[in-house]
Amino acid sequence: GVVVVRDVPAQICSQCGEEWIDAQTAQVLEEIVNEAKKRACQVEVLSF
Repeated sequence: GVVVVRDVPAQICSQCGEEWIDAQTAQVLEEIVNEAKKRACQVEVLSF
């Protein structure tokens, strides 16, 4: 399936514009995705 997570807090480099997420945000995203997998939906759209 596909999991879309909206409104994920990210950092943006002021010099190059590259976006990244910190370790805590990555952990929360992993938990959100794992819970979505348990529901076995084809497409799931969630908010952070």
